[in-house]
Amino acid sequence: VDLAGWALVDQASGRRRLDGALAAGAVAQVTVAPALQLGNQGDSLVLVDAEGTTIDQVAYTAEEVRPGRTICFGR
Repeated sequence: VDLAGWALVDQASGRRRLDGALAAGAVAQVTVAPALQLGNQGDSLVLVDAEGTTIDQVAYTAEEVRPGRTICFGR
């Protein structure tokens, strides 16, 4: 999949653009940027394609947030 124009969007409309290509079955690790801030009281991430169509989304709650804990999203 060509990720040109795709993005991750948080609940506050922060956006982290993606680029490159992702092979079938591959995994991408994305570092959040200043424009994409995940909240400690819960938040959501939406993956949108170049046309702005929602491809996937995940969310977490405040109860899942703990100091030093990493929340992994995957399917």
